[in-house]
Amino acid sequence: GYKSASMLIDYMREKYYPCVLWADVVEENTASIKILNKLGFSRVKENVNAFKRDGKLYNVIDFNMRIE
Repeated sequence: GYKSASMLIDYMREKYYPCVLWADVVEENTASIKILNKLGFSRVKENVNAFKRDGKLYNVIDFNMRIE
């Protein structure tokens, strides 16, 4: 959740500054999208019908965060 993602961002900031973090989220996963937005990630691109599982097509949203 939010706490673990925040800790990862802090670690990346400390060890790999500057960097760009990327996250991909299935569009239906609104909880993860809210967490990424709260953390400061920006929506970059929507990949329509990015993959198919059990006969259903899913859109995937790409997010990134620049740590500078």
